[in-house]
Amino acid sequence: WGHRSQSSCHRLHQLSIPLWCCPKVWESSWGTHTGYQLAVTQWKEEEPSSTSIYNLNDPWTPTVDFTNFINNESIAGQDLVAWVTAGFLHIPHSEDIPNTVTAGNGVEPVLCPGF
Repeated sequence: WGHRSQSSCHRLHQLSIPLWCCPKVWESSWGTHTGYQLAVTQWKEEEPSSTSIYNLNDPWTPTVDFTNFINNESIAGQDLVAWVTAGFLHIPHSEDIPNTVTAGNGVEPVLCPGF
């Protein structure tokens, strides 16, 4: 945003990490973004999200293909995007009927300066 950080390195502390990421053979039906727990790329205006609701219509030729975002570009001195796959386990209970309460069921990565 026009100013440099006082620290040149950051750590990402994720409060909830998925137990697994989808294997490569599932990418055609589950979405290409699910193969990564964390991916860091250069910020680009034409890459607003890692997937699209329209990917459900034809998962074998997705509208947004996340594998195109990972292109070995240098990230040194660039504006960055951290694509984080967050997950949590929710086991429905009879108390959840007729809906699942979402209060307190949040997942968020925390970006902290320095090590």
